[in-house]
Amino acid sequence: MPPSQGEWNILKVTINNEEVDLDSQVTAIHAHLIPVPTGSESHPKGKVLYFHARYPSNNVNFEGEPTPNFVSFLFDPETNEMTQFTIPRFPDDIGVDVDPSKLFCSGHTFLADGKLLVAGGERNQPPWGSNGTKYSFLFDPSVLGDTAPFPWKFTGGSTVITITKMSRGRWYPQLTKLHDGTVLAMSGYPETPPPPQDPPEITVIIPERYNPDTQEWTPYTHMEDGLRIPLYNGAYVIPFGAWQGEIFYDMAAFGPQLEEWNGAHRFNPFGTTDLWNPVGSQSKSVRLHGCSVLLPIKSTDTDIRIVNMGGFDDNSKSCELIEIGSNTSTDWVPITDLEHHRHDCPNALLLADGSLIIIGGNETLIPEMLDYSDPDPSNWEWSSLPAMEVPRKYHSTALLLPDGTVWCGGSRIYTDPLKFEFENDMERRIEIYRPGYLLEGPGPVITSAPLVINYDDVFEVGYNITAEPSPEIDSIVLISLPSVTHCYDSNQRYLILDFGSSVNFGALNVTAPIDEYLAPPGYYMLFLLQNKTQSISGEVRIPSIAKIVKLFRPSP
Repeated sequence: MPPSQGEWNILKVTINNEEVDLDSQVTAIHAHLIPVPTGSESHPKGKVLYFHARYPSNNVNFEGEPTPNFVSFLFDPETNEMTQFTIPRFPDDIGVDVDPSKLFCSGHTFLADGKLLVAGGERNQPPWGSNGTKYSFLFDPSVLGDTAPFPWKFTGGSTVITITKMSRGRWYPQLTKLHDGTVLAMSGYPETPPPPQDPPEITVIIPERYNPDTQEWTPYTHMEDGLRIPLYNGAYVIPFGAWQGEIFYDMAAFGPQLEEWNGAHRFNPFGTTDLWNPVGSQSKSVRLHGCSVLLPIKSTDTDIRIVNMGGFDDNSKSCELIEIGSNTSTDWVPITDLEHHRHDCPNALLLADGSLIIIGGNETLIPEMLDYSDPDPSNWEWSSLPAMEVPRKYHSTALLLPDGTVWCGGSRIYTDPLKFEFENDMERRIEIYRPGYLLEGPGPVITSAPLVINYDDVFEVGYNITAEPSPEIDSIVLISLPSVTHCYDSNQRYLILDFGSSVNFGALNVTAPIDEYLAPPGYYMLFLLQNKTQSISGEVRIPSIAKIVKLFRPSP
């Protein structure tokens, strides 16, 4: 019997005790899996925080045109209930009271303590319509159990929390968490472009780094003459090898075609000189509106593998692979083309069992899955999955949930490309994908796991098997909590852990990641995967429901 390929369903929610199709309430989406506390002795619960612009609005911009009302929602996938949170207001630098703050096309990543750092976004003031803001925010899930929660904390000078603003305004910035828990902000459109250049021709050169301990941003002032990089690229911390700790930066989800940008580069965020260096020769130097994925990492790996897909041109089916780590003379190699064109910000992500799927990117309703099990990448193959109900393009997001499903929302509709209207041309429906492994019978149940895991430690995981005959555990994995926008989650990690038998019945001894380079500190989903021979088809590894755990190194 062949394995099931899964199914898609439009999400329904309960509002005022009535089940209805979900109107996401926002016109485009930044989405994150937030670790919400459930008690001192219990694992956090994963809820989806999403935000963007909402209409209708009575606000107008400096040209008298309507502007969005910015709000955020917290969705509980277990109960299908939503909670709305207003985003704090702040005074604009030119004295205009902005209420609330505009997180349109901001950058974001999780900090080690589970807070979500959101930096930059739209200033929307003269001399041109959409400048970058210097402000940043924190979404603090630890307060969600309070009587009167206010999880959004302004980080630009309010009485709620005070840190320095970024040195430069950034619209469409890239945020990447480093191994030491600090955060690197790169690129973005600035506050004011230097004349005579127009907005499509200019991005911020100087990166800067946020320190959660001091709540300050520090610019890389030695990089005044650095490389001008595009917007929303894949930016991955290299976990081992000669370039350990450096940032690998590839492609561009959005932004200008810059002549000085000629493909993937690496950057040392702890260096004292401008250390942008090209890495390999891509067949498509920018892959504007394409996407990339860092494939799963095992403890025995000496190289990471990154796959680039799609892009905004006639060759949007093309894909290529690079391996980085032990080999410093590496290059890109082509892999099998996609079956469908993906040229408008498709979302690529790893499922609980390590399967790589790509969603949307154009009008097609057909997602695809990559079989990369063969050691020879020339033998990798794409295959079609069941059709979605809604096409997903620019401004859509997709993220893995703890129950192994995929949450997918947002997208432009483009009913009339020459007359774009937020109110009518943005998709508001949320869709849930149940992968085939959830239709193959019962998976394992995690009965016990630590709340905190220390690096290079051995910890015990208890489990229960309900399937008959009793199968074995095939693998144990850690997956970073997703934080996605414009088809990118540059802090994505999928780690395959070593494990063995425990002296305790119904338990396994599991070895944690060796260090922060391999897995930056913070919260992860812990999945157990059941032996594939015990599924209905005999070909699918069935995951447990994940436990959310914190990866941490205690102070000496």
